[in-house]
Amino acid sequence: MSYYPRGTASLGLIDAAAGLVVDNAGGALFYRPTASPMRVPVFSRADWAAADPAKRVPTLDFPGAGGEPTVTNRDLLPGVLGAANVRDLAGVTVTGPTMGPGGSATVSYVLPVASTVRASVWDGPRRVRELASTHQEAGRRSFEWDGTDGAGDRVADGRYAVRIDVYPDDASAVRPASADVWVNSDVPGLARDWYFAEGYTGASPGSGDFQEYILVANPGGGSARLKATFMLADGRTLEKVFSASPHSRLTIAVDDILPDAEVSVHLHADADVAAERSMYFSGGRAGHDSIGVNGPSTAWYLAEGCTRAGFDEYVQVQNPGEADASVAATFMASDGSTEKREYAVGPHTRFTIHVNQVMDGRDVSTMVESDSPVVVERSQYLNGMTAGTCSLGARSLSRTWYLAEGYTGGGFEEYVLLQNPGQSASDATLFFMDRTGTSAIRNYTVAGRSRFTVPVGDVLPGSEVSVRVSADAPLAVERAMYWNGRSEGHASIGTPSPDGDWYLPDCCTAGGFETWVQVQNPTDGEHRVTMTFMEPSGKTTERSYTLAPRSRFTVDTGTVLPSAEFSVSADADGPVIVEKSVYFAGRAGGTCSIGARGAAR
Repeated sequence: MSYYPRGTASLGLIDAAAGLVVDNAGGALFYRPTASPMRVPVFSRADWAAADPAKRVPTLDFPGAGGEPTVTNRDLLPGVLGAANVRDLAGVTVTGPTMGPGGSATVSYVLPVASTVRASVWDGPRRVRELASTHQEAGRRSFEWDGTDGAGDRVADGRYAVRIDVYPDDASAVRPASADVWVNSDVPGLARDWYFAEGYTGASPGSGDFQEYILVANPGGGSARLKATFMLADGRTLEKVFSASPHSRLTIAVDDILPDAEVSVHLHADADVAAERSMYFSGGRAGHDSIGVNGPSTAWYLAEGCTRAGFDEYVQVQNPGEADASVAATFMASDGSTEKREYAVGPHTRFTIHVNQVMDGRDVSTMVESDSPVVVERSQYLNGMTAGTCSLGARSLSRTWYLAEGYTGGGFEEYVLLQNPGQSASDATLFFMDRTGTSAIRNYTVAGRSRFTVPVGDVLPGSEVSVRVSADAPLAVERAMYWNGRSEGHASIGTPSPDGDWYLPDCCTAGGFETWVQVQNPTDGEHRVTMTFMEPSGKTTERSYTLAPRSRFTVDTGTVLPSAEFSVSADADGPVIVEKSVYFAGRAGGTCSIGARGAAR
């Protein structure tokens, strides 16, 4: 499993002249006397509102030859001011830089001198937690953050900065440092447990027969034993055992086990695997697909949803527990109106909510709360149930989201859906990244307790596009796409974080299927991604690709395996996002899904 080093960016503490270090938290400013005369303004401590322009910016006038500076506007500078031997924390790295539920991140560094070290966690300008202050000797040192705040509660998903402040025993100074840590409980990681709330193997008048499959990627070097527990609407369960060969893909045909049932699935393996569910209907000309989840939760968010004419929306709730679950579903429309309903879901059962019967004729987001952990998904059908989309729910809100897939050319429509379940409005900035590395930026306001829709084609028409969302309050985010005059569509949750490893269990290029893998590089640096294509026989094929900064890259897997069923693992040398889309029946039908991340941490 890969990890990548994090830089020692110091939270805007450094004025890059004369070795200046402004430590606002410590109330100190340190400098190195210069060899030549130099006047250094300290812009980070300026008072731009001062009426007298001469009193706005503090400055240090160095005479040269190592002499001490003359200071102007001293009152604007910290209380401690003096020359210092300023050193750096070297080798700042994060192992497990993206943590899932119950995980932790280890931050390590090289301390240049015996010091008191204080670590804290920040969400933008807000301090989330003050970690213990300890005295440490010089050398390689580390500490862990378990993803909780000062009250012991799990933080929301997204990006956090762990700051390291150092107070040396001697008269020297050590430059403060920081490292990014990502929290992601929304997108599952490689794991031993997988849950799927949605599933159907029966038939309907509009859709015809449904075919359901569970796809398992085993990237490990040993076989994986899998126990599948199928949970029916009436509380009955059925268990089956399977084996996945090393470096392979396994297909479980649910219709062969339960030929006419609404069914949820819990998959338990004796090794880390990735699992996905795909369903096909309308004579094999339509389908939908989603990665599973690693565990149940007491809160879920579904940003997408529509009950307008021609659309039918269903929310599926799986209760894998031993007792009844009391579930409250709050439906939020784009105009701010809400409806709330309460349901009882029996143990080991699957329960379905037809949203049209609650809030008809609306664009709608859903929040599900439960007194015991459950699993929640959404499926949506259109055109008399001849086409459809689906997605897992989000377990947590986040201020950051990434969507690798997106296309607005060739008759495709793309929408980004933003759900704000909070009471106050949230401003959201969307960055639209095309394949050249060019970004278009738009700002939107999402009212409290509502859902907001962004038509991507209005921003970048005729483009392959990835999207990054940055909000000032936590949101849930999905993407929906339609094509061929809305005769078919697909949808997927976004991811609150990039990662270095991704897994795509369900890929196919046989029998008229196309599979495209989308990779988003949100960083300012170039990254290299190695993809391993794993066939059911255990045969593997590798390809490597280079991604330009701030861009989206697409791999046509048919150029690698022209006619095969397979899974894909993607290993990158930096943080990226990986999704895939599948088209079939002459592109009459299509599915998509976010990948599974590296091992759940």
